[in-house]
Amino acid sequence: TTLIERYGRFVLDAMERGTLYFPSSDHSTFGIMYQQAVLGERPDLVLADKYGLVEESVLEGVMSVEDRARLAATPGRDQRKVREAILIERWHGPVAFANKRDSSDLDGRTLEPCGPLFRLMTPEQARAWWATPPGGGDPPGLAIWTEHDPLADFDESQAVDFTVMMVAGDLIYMHGFALLAAGRLEEATAMWQGLHADLAPLKQLFNNA
Repeated sequence: TTLIERYGRFVLDAMERGTLYFPSSDHSTFGIMYQQAVLGERPDLVLADKYGLVEESVLEGVMSVEDRARLAATPGRDQRKVREAILIERWHGPVAFANKRDSSDLDGRTLEPCGPLFRLMTPEQARAWWATPPGGGDPPGLAIWTEHDPLADFDESQAVDFTVMMVAGDLIYMHGFALLAAGRLEEATAMWQGLHADLAPLKQLFNNA
């Protein structure tokens, strides 16, 4: 559908050059794969995982001898977290995630909402991201939504599609999260009310299942 392609474009535009991206779910992955493989967009971006599994080819390119020993000593059930941690530690460029995750292993950095994803930032970067510009207006963390608000408006005929509902839910959630991070609690609450109204078909689907 058109929404899926536009959503993929939004994700691409929210990432800096050379970003390592953890999509971690189908609807966050395939739009990007389509943009890269079919449309030839943003070959500089690297997908860290597909189908929930960390890409071996990406991991092999950054691991040290110590990392290999650490991974070999890790029980299978815990290897996913260690693989992810190694990639984050060794990657020399920006890192982004489709989903919020525990920040305890990020060495003081935080995950800040950046449009449809979370970007790994230092404390200084995070402060600048939510600071009001000298001339006034929205901080960068909210300004990024201005261009993409129409993503929330899609043809009613698409609303019955499961993936469209998932994308629409993500957009509402992330926009509300950005408003909350910027200190706009009432606006965030109002935004999240859309989760109850706009995603009613999705709730009905799960209830019926």
